[in-house]
Amino acid sequence: MVVYTGSLNSNNMVRIHGQEAVERALRAMDEIAISIGSHANPPDTLRLLKVDTSPAEAALFDHSTRMIIRNSTDGAATWSLSKATPDSVRDTTAEVFNTLFQKTVITLESSVQGGPKALKIDDTMRQLQELIRQKTGRPLHNPRNIAFVEIKTTAGVREVYVSVSGSKRDTGFLPLFAKNRNMDEVKVGSTSYFNIDNGMRFPETALSVTPQGKLQAIPHTIDNIETYTPALTSRPTSLDTESKLISVIRTKYPDPKDLDSITIATTMAPCDSCAVVMKQFGYDGSPGALQVTWK
Repeated sequence: MVVYTGSLNSNNMVRIHGQEAVERALRAMDEIAISIGSHANPPDTLRLLKVDTSPAEAALFDHSTRMIIRNSTDGAATWSLSKATPDSVRDTTAEVFNTLFQKTVITLESSVQGGPKALKIDDTMRQLQELIRQKTGRPLHNPRNIAFVEIKTTAGVREVYVSVSGSKRDTGFLPLFAKNRNMDEVKVGSTSYFNIDNGMRFPETALSVTPQGKLQAIPHTIDNIETYTPALTSRPTSLDTESKLISVIRTKYPDPKDLDSITIATTMAPCDSCAVVMKQFGYDGSPGALQVTWK
């Protein structure tokens, strides 16, 4: 069943997105698969059948391997819920979300046992939905993930890039950007905040790999073969917040060595697609540069 499901996924991916794009994704995955959590020898994981496959193929097509990558800390200096991240990441996350909402929406608290509590940044999705309803009268839709990337360059510049998932440009309803409508960049002290969705139209695709082999979106794997339809392989993961953010930053900073540190906070746990995209982004930069937290 594992071999059949992975083969179905790979064949559908090629049929939908084309052989050249899938092969380019495989070449990119071949460089990073083991370092971000893929099995070094995938055939060893099968008891009843042996197949000729590679770590890259397992990472791209096999659901169980993708889940290992998604849940493993491999490939990032920090990859965890907000309660388990270093204090510096918690401080940055609270600062940025409070700035975006122009009020205190995240507090840094400790539990009764003295350890840190989760920051509950996922509650900001509900708050943003309510702001959108008040401004537009639109009924509340499914929660839209809010994410930011804070970068510090080797030149000493600090920038924060912000996005809300989807194509409706809901990022503009965050109070910081709502007060500065139609501005791509808002200065807060010495830090520049960028609404990457302002005036931008991102391609709607499930597979996007640059000619240089940089992953910007990859399709989801097949979780349940009984309910699977090819529409899952076509779902546009390029509109996920993390994918949009990394696409913009890669364009602005084509040489990742220009980035000294990268902190990503997202209200939802990274999906199986965005996890790979983010970990390749971190892999390209300096060792230990990438820190990712959620919830």
